[in-house]
Amino acid sequence: MDSNEIRKKFLDFFKEKNHRIIPGYPLIPDDPTLLFTSAGMVQFKPLWVEKKQLAFSRAVTVQKCLRAGGKDSDLEKVGKSTRHHSFFEMLGNFSFGDYFKKEAIFWAWEFVTDVLKLPRENIWVSVYEKDKESFQIWQKIIETKRIVFLGKKDNFWGPAGDSGPCGPCSEIYFDLGKEFGCGKKNCQPGCSCDRFLEFWNLVFPQFNQEKGKLLPLGRRGVDTGMGLERIVSVSQGKVNDYATDLFIPIIKEIEIISDAKYGEEKENNSSIQIIADHIRAIVFAISEGVYPENTGRGYVIRRIIRRAARAGRNLGIKNSFLHRLVPVVAAIMQEPYPELIEKSSEISLLVKGEEEKFRELLDSGEKLFTEIIASLPDKQIPGSVLFKLYDTYGLPLDLLEEMAEEEGLFMDKDGFEKLLKKQREKGRGTSKFRSSEEDIPDGDFKKTIFVGYNEESIRTKILDFFPRDKEDEVVLQKTPFYPEMGGQVGDKGLIKSEDMEFEVIDTRKNKDNVVFHLGKFKKKPLSEIKGKEVIAAVDRSFRKKVSANHTATHLLHWALRKVLGKEVKQAGSFVGEKYLRFDFTYSQEISGEKLRKIEEEVNQKIWENSLVSTVEMDLEEAKGVGAIALFSDKYEKRVRVISIGDYSKEVCGGTHLARTGEVGWFIIKGLSSIGKGIKRIEAVSREAAYQQIKNEKMVMDDLSMRLKSPVDLIPARIEQLFEEESDSRKKREILARRLLNSETKDLLNKIKVIKGIKLISEEVVGFNQNELRILAENLQAKLNSGIILLTVKIKDRPFLVVAVTKNLIEKGFFANQIVNELTVFLGGGGGGRENFAQGSGKNSSQLKETLKKMEEIIIRGSGLHI
Repeated sequence: MDSNEIRKKFLDFFKEKNHRIIPGYPLIPDDPTLLFTSAGMVQFKPLWVEKKQLAFSRAVTVQKCLRAGGKDSDLEKVGKSTRHHSFFEMLGNFSFGDYFKKEAIFWAWEFVTDVLKLPRENIWVSVYEKDKESFQIWQKIIETKRIVFLGKKDNFWGPAGDSGPCGPCSEIYFDLGKEFGCGKKNCQPGCSCDRFLEFWNLVFPQFNQEKGKLLPLGRRGVDTGMGLERIVSVSQGKVNDYATDLFIPIIKEIEIISDAKYGEEKENNSSIQIIADHIRAIVFAISEGVYPENTGRGYVIRRIIRRAARAGRNLGIKNSFLHRLVPVVAAIMQEPYPELIEKSSEISLLVKGEEEKFRELLDSGEKLFTEIIASLPDKQIPGSVLFKLYDTYGLPLDLLEEMAEEEGLFMDKDGFEKLLKKQREKGRGTSKFRSSEEDIPDGDFKKTIFVGYNEESIRTKILDFFPRDKEDEVVLQKTPFYPEMGGQVGDKGLIKSEDMEFEVIDTRKNKDNVVFHLGKFKKKPLSEIKGKEVIAAVDRSFRKKVSANHTATHLLHWALRKVLGKEVKQAGSFVGEKYLRFDFTYSQEISGEKLRKIEEEVNQKIWENSLVSTVEMDLEEAKGVGAIALFSDKYEKRVRVISIGDYSKEVCGGTHLARTGEVGWFIIKGLSSIGKGIKRIEAVSREAAYQQIKNEKMVMDDLSMRLKSPVDLIPARIEQLFEEESDSRKKREILARRLLNSETKDLLNKIKVIKGIKLISEEVVGFNQNELRILAENLQAKLNSGIILLTVKIKDRPFLVVAVTKNLIEKGFFANQIVNELTVFLGGGGGGRENFAQGSGKNSSQLKETLKKMEEIIIRGSGLHI
């Protein structure tokens, strides 16, 4: 059976057992405790806890999972193991207060042996050491000797995230044969060898973990998870997941690109497995709107792309190649996930841009590394420097290790790990995937009734109040305050009664759509506020500015697609009071002329004063009438469609103006690239746009006065000044070259000969670091044989360069080692190559002694070792 057959047979089997087939959950879960969806049960977590009537009590799914970057991450195992993956699919059947252990176990056995036809004698199982019930059920099916008791570490599952359902589990294993084992007589499931492959985990949720405590579950049930990649491997008679139809086409393409053959060399095998695994994670994550960036989920995907690119480099692939694998993945997965074919070109573009950017980083890595270590005081690279190179510049740690070894330097890994741990802890509190739900409590609340589309001030009731250190939180029965979502900031305003006044400075909602109003009391209440009747009023000026920017964002989206083409797709946005930001995919450069045209198109539609209308409809109907919906967003079945005139139509839950004329004016403040293939525009509207024009006029008036030129002639006057400056610069460069040539001649007249070795060892005056380097290179080119040491004081700090000709390197004189010895003498450090190195220190009073020290080094002779 191929993978598509196994998926279908699994769904059909449990459908016959009265399970409802439920579509897989997005990789981006609606759960603030999870980075990515890591198991099939994620979307069902509330169903075991809630007491309300359920629409179904049995379900079956095929779930896309990504285990990278969180507590369940398998990323580091990829390449070392043939059975672990960053992205994989999980086949699962579920019971919510319906059947329990007996049915789950018997049906699992039936599917494995009768449907997949796996040999019964190769099946082993494990059960939780305290779960006698499961043990007794399995005894009725297989020999007792093939049932193993394991502890909590192996056979107690969950929860997914920090809280939720969990319980004992029973795992099903396939015996690959003694030849894959450790040779021990007692080898069985639980052993660390490769003989027993665990492919199906039957979890029996009985508890709900809250704040570290196990509480009885509202509905006990069943939660099973079978790794598709593993069961396909077993079904196809393979011992390696990468030898199945899910991976073979990817690996064949990698072999064509790299000329490496899978299965021949262990090191190449690891690199090929990393690439084949990671490209699947990359394709699926980007298809759901997770773009490479420096925070949250995007940071994880950026790291995965870079790890795959690094693996390609290890295979000798010199150019970007990952984008060539995207259509291969899409073709393999097109039957269950047809949307990948449609998105393939866009994903390829993003991946290619990101990989090219990283390859440029790797190419410049050595130069950057050399520059930074030049000023080190000793031979150890501090953890802070390593972390900067790793985090800010994106250089992988293994690359840094290679470069440090080449320079004879040591790495402060402990210091690096401490900083990395600190960043991760900080990231857990502030990263993008936690979003605005940070510190927003869960509770037994009803969904807040939102009336803010039609009303800005209402009478309502306070349902709850949460005092906090920074901002207190108020929950209302109904609210006109728009909570932060869809890129739009939350509303501001007042909640007041006769004896209290609460200033709302932000509005957010939790995953259950309960709206929280964050702020502080301007006037504290005299009595309990729960149940109090209040007036909730949105700051109309604030709302107007935000709504203007949101309507302007839709106009900008329309204008971009008109001017640049339908290739443009929204990749993110921010809509605030003072400005708007719009990210979009576009592969080419955008000229100033096109940018001005885009701005002009938006303003033209503003001046037309087009009607902005809202209609609520089903999502599929909205797509049918041509409304643009972001594939990265999750929508309810019923959605709001915002139409502007007869030219713009988008699915959107934000607030908008009644007519485009209210936007007033639109000005693009900047265009930038946030990754190859992704552009960002920042813009302003209304009062902020007027202020921008006013400020620019003031600047032009000031320039006119300073340049003594009318405003319309300022460009010509600036061009004239540029030409004058260019002439002056050329003259300065000529003088500088003459000075360097003159100094080179003078220094060549100061050659000393020590033990038959020519030495130029001098302190020079009036040169900067770059000129000092050029001077040393000039001298090195003039000498057939010799050593050059030049020093200079810049702001009372000593700098030096050392150059050694090739024949003296062969005698054991190395520029980098000489610099290390001399800079220690100066109280500093340095680095470089055998033929050329540079460094600096703190103690400039020792410069003359340093020059003498050079003579001592030559007298000491060859075989120099520091």
